[in-house]
Amino acid sequence: AGRSIFFDVDMWFPRDTVTKLAAHNKPIVGGVYHQRQTPFYPHVYENYGDENAPRSKRIINLQPHMVVDSIGTGCLMVAKEVYEKIGPKPYVLRYVPIDVLIGEDINFCYQAKAQGYEINADSTLDLIHIGTINVNREEAMKCASQWRPF
Repeated sequence: AGRSIFFDVDMWFPRDTVTKLAAHNKPIVGGVYHQRQTPFYPHVYENYGDENAPRSKRIINLQPHMVVDSIGTGCLMVAKEVYEKIGPKPYVLRYVPIDVLIGEDINFCYQAKAQGYEINADSTLDLIHIGTINVNREEAMKCASQWRPF
């Protein structure tokens, strides 16, 4: 089965990233990475609300491998079948009636879940989010006691 891999340009990935993501053998799996500002929140979310008023809160109790509602797509592997079900515009920004902008990564996850797919997250990869501060898993976890879901 064909797969796509997405790597953001402001990220650093270990050599075995593709191998580790593929080993999950899931239609959608992403590596967990962290925001570049303290307290370095992880980019994994639990959704609540409905289609007209969607909201997300951060998942702060990371497990090595977990099913989430949405994930940042800076390190993401997606099977071809997912795109075939979602259709021609899987990555678009979306505005909802309550004046909320849903980013393309979160909107992709909403669309995939609507088609019955799970969003799998792997927090064991040592990904680095590059910026003024380069944030890896070890540095982010030093701030974990400060993490809040909202």
